[in-house]
Amino acid sequence: MSRLEPLLLRPLLLGHRGSPKTHPENTLVSFSDALERGLDGLETDAQPTVDGHFLIHHDPNLPDGRPIGALTLGEIQHDFPQFPGLEDLLEWAVKQRDFHLNLELKNDENLDDGREMRLIEALERGLPKGSFLREHLVISCFNPLSLNRMQASDFKLGFLYHTRYLSAEQIEFGWNLGLYSVHPHHTLVDEALLERARAHHFQVLTWTVNEPDEVLRLTRAGVDGIIGDDPEVLKTARAQG
Repeated sequence: MSRLEPLLLRPLLLGHRGSPKTHPENTLVSFSDALERGLDGLETDAQPTVDGHFLIHHDPNLPDGRPIGALTLGEIQHDFPQFPGLEDLLEWAVKQRDFHLNLELKNDENLDDGREMRLIEALERGLPKGSFLREHLVISCFNPLSLNRMQASDFKLGFLYHTRYLSAEQIEFGWNLGLYSVHPHHTLVDEALLERARAHHFQVLTWTVNEPDEVLRLTRAGVDGIIGDDPEVLKTARAQG
């Protein structure tokens, strides 16, 4: 695959937490496998730690039940060295071929604790200006207030949502923030949603798509990116879409 192909192909195919069907999710080996198997990029999660760092991890608690937000990154990685911090991810990422990254900031409890600007500062430090990854990074979040706090940055922002988790008022607020992209659950994607996104000049990335027929439906509908667990299923968008 040439270094430019990910810019030319649509939809973008992003590995959900890497390649979780073959490797532990949100680990560097899982991320490497997703890229080696031909995906355009990755989707992953950032949980804040008590000392101002971020752990690349989906759930708020570690496997032993301890809350990530009450521990330092060093304490976590002493017991779970397989879990990368954000700095580890970025150090690894700049050594890879060009790829797209969707980084989800976790704030399910709606905390106003400064995590948003800490994330921006960490990304500023870790990604050189003008680099491919910096230009093709989207920070997504379910919490529209968190997105609103990051709007002064020059990073692309995406509103992640599902009606199961957010009210109609929260969803409407997120749509009206004027962001780079919307990230609805794939069951919400229809012609009306896509027409509205185009009217707002939004990209549409959808998740978590694991059925070939649904990959094809979304590809033919014209979404800009599809996030899923199985690279081979995602690649049906290119083979038949």
